[in-house]
Amino acid sequence: MFSARCHRLQGDNALALDLLDKVESVCRKQGASWTAQASQVLTNKSRCQRQQGRYAEGLLSAKLAVDVLPRATRHANPAVAEALAEQAQCYIELAQYGNALHALGRCCSTLAVSFGPESIQVGRHLVRMAQCALALRDFDQAMHLLVRCERIQAWKLDTAHPRVASRLCAMAQCFRHQRKFDEALALLQKCLDVQEETLGCKHPSYARTLYAMAQCHLDKCDYSSAIRCLQQCREIEAQALGPNHPGYANTLRLQAQCKLAVALYEDAFNDLESCKRVYEETLGARHPLYAAALYTLAQYHRLKGETTKALELLCVCADIETSSLGPDHPGLANTKRMQAQCEMARGNFRIALGLLQECRRILEGTQGQAHCKHPSLPLTLANMALCHLELGEFAEAAQIPSSFKEAQEQLPGDQLLAMVGAWRIEAKCCMVRGRLKDAVKLLKACMAAQSPTTGEDNPDFSATLYMMAQCERLLGRYDQARHLLGKCAGIQMHMLGKEHPAFISTRKELALCLMAQGHLRAALRILLKCREAFSKTLGPGHFLVAGAMFRAAECQLCLGCVAIAERLLGECAKIEVATLGRSHPGLANTQRLQAVCRMAGGDFQGALKLLQANEEAYHEHLDNAHPMRASGLYLMAFCHLELESPEEAKRLLDETALIEGVTLGKDHPALANTLKGKAQCCLQLGQPREALEIIENCRAIFSAALGEDHPTYAAVLFTLARCHRMNGNRGEAEQCLVRCAGIEEQSLGPSHPALKLTELALKRLREEAARPSMPELDAVAGTFFKDLDLRKDRFASRLCVHLTSFTASLDITSQLRDVTRAREASTEAGVES
Repeated sequence: MFSARCHRLQGDNALALDLLDKVESVCRKQGASWTAQASQVLTNKSRCQRQQGRYAEGLLSAKLAVDVLPRATRHANPAVAEALAEQAQCYIELAQYGNALHALGRCCSTLAVSFGPESIQVGRHLVRMAQCALALRDFDQAMHLLVRCERIQAWKLDTAHPRVASRLCAMAQCFRHQRKFDEALALLQKCLDVQEETLGCKHPSYARTLYAMAQCHLDKCDYSSAIRCLQQCREIEAQALGPNHPGYANTLRLQAQCKLAVALYEDAFNDLESCKRVYEETLGARHPLYAAALYTLAQYHRLKGETTKALELLCVCADIETSSLGPDHPGLANTKRMQAQCEMARGNFRIALGLLQECRRILEGTQGQAHCKHPSLPLTLANMALCHLELGEFAEAAQIPSSFKEAQEQLPGDQLLAMVGAWRIEAKCCMVRGRLKDAVKLLKACMAAQSPTTGEDNPDFSATLYMMAQCERLLGRYDQARHLLGKCAGIQMHMLGKEHPAFISTRKELALCLMAQGHLRAALRILLKCREAFSKTLGPGHFLVAGAMFRAAECQLCLGCVAIAERLLGECAKIEVATLGRSHPGLANTQRLQAVCRMAGGDFQGALKLLQANEEAYHEHLDNAHPMRASGLYLMAFCHLELESPEEAKRLLDETALIEGVTLGKDHPALANTLKGKAQCCLQLGQPREALEIIENCRAIFSAALGEDHPTYAAVLFTLARCHRMNGNRGEAEQCLVRCAGIEEQSLGPSHPALKLTELALKRLREEAARPSMPELDAVAGTFFKDLDLRKDRFASRLCVHLTSFTASLDITSQLRDVTRAREASTEAGVES
């Protein structure tokens, strides 16, 4: 027995199990007189099996350890209590926290008979019971148990006892999961002081407390402090346990997560390779901790844009978790959710949706567990809504919020910070549907939850600022957007560094604001620097490099450099095919912008052929009523309008409006933009009254969705001025142009080309009013105003954005940050071994 215990403590569980099997065989031959020793053997056997990751077998051995003892003496036998405590450990590893709590309750009752209800033996197990209650997110019960333990320890133990430190550490974990990080860190510091006095600062328990402190700093997004704690932890464990111990590997894995968060990708990769090797050598390649290392390694590949490698690792990870933990373990749900995120990045939204539905089933609990209170469920639901939106299934997406709200209500008030990642995705869904004001409300709720807990100077808060800036840009409030981006960049530069993808993405968003305001050369400089920075940090073949090139091509197109824009788009398409596949919506957007390049060069027939080929290529991947198809039809209609085929253009725009009305809703800005195109067709067909009716409807939608100070609203006023002019109402046309110029000067600046076109139109209108009406000159003026209207549309690049494309609606870097934090929260919410 003693020899087996020595081998187990040294990590040689296989040899320990072999010795215990021999002792068990001897005990069985001896009969009833050896039942007590047989129970101890089975309990030790359970420990070895549990450390090997064979939790179900360990649980069976622990149950047998109770069953071999006489029933009459079980209620007061310490050996029964020991076996029940081991059962609880196995239940914890299997995430069956309710069963674990029940087993520990029986354990405490048994010890209370032998030693008394306020004995130190009972107090020791109260800490573990509190951790189970914590995993079930029952914070009140957890704190009640810890306070009871504190009372026992105050009576029985000195204040500087190691068990007091264990209780302080458990209380700190309780505060941490309630997002009370400062209180948690204060308790952990007390814990370190006790351990330093009693055990010394080189003891493994001291290292474990440092590990818990690192988790708190990681949750606060204070990555530098987390890494400092983990480096100290590693030094202690390397000396006390050795560099090949699983505990040392655990520290390496958490350190790798911190390094991934600050974009130290190669350092993180090296840590993970070492971690994986230790797990494989000590625990085997089928152990859940080995699966955890694979999971984090998959996270690395996903951040690098290598989604194929990530998915391969996640498949192995899911297989290990299914066989060792069971098909209903929340750890498996985390793996499936990351698989879904990889599939979403590749544009496979249908596959992603299936994975998320399985994830939801697990988290809602098939074994009566309280996983429904877990913050991962709202995030899963929000991702499902995003998939439905990208698939054009808006009715299905609309059903998600009720489940989302129900999951939110399961969280206590001080847990609302855990909802931030899900709220951000829901805000992104609102942005896709054109409900920018609803998105702003959600993002303000995020900031209200973050500000008093994690503060306003951490990277997670900057992610919310980033999305708020996106909303402000889409609402046409460019100065406000730039102000928010400045704050966001300041936080990221200080906490993450200039080479972090989050900082580079913020710079790219700033370039989009500058583009909208007409500062094209300044925007282009930033975008080219973003491309270089993404390439340096993530590699030249990463899809974020392609994203920066796409925006740079837009900029070059607006500057009239069509050939350069086409070259950039060709490089962009190569990266997207290699990393995302030929069926990804991002590639469709690139091809459509290539068509816009041909339109800018006057080759409308060539653009039309490219758009028709694009629609045929994506027909099998997109439903006929998908909003992305509407975006392609809109561009085709614009080509026909330029080719003097207003009837065909109007037919295509009618089809576009029908799709957008059904999928996006009748209050979406994209539909309003389509209506503006229909009004232009009516004007070209000589139907000014019908055009006036359509454009008034368009103006009402833009006014409600974006406000009357948005530059797009100014573009509507320009078309409305054309309508009034053709109806003979030059005074009202002039008023519209004056308002249009005022909005553009305020939002875009006095040197913006769009304003120059408006001023030119206003000048011509006043000259026209000053001369007698002549049919020939009026016709020439009408053509002039039509050309000006279409030029304004082309310059604004509204054709290629259109508010419905995948690349416009989903910022991948922000998504990766959300998923990383969600994984950390869900993984660490369980009980530490």
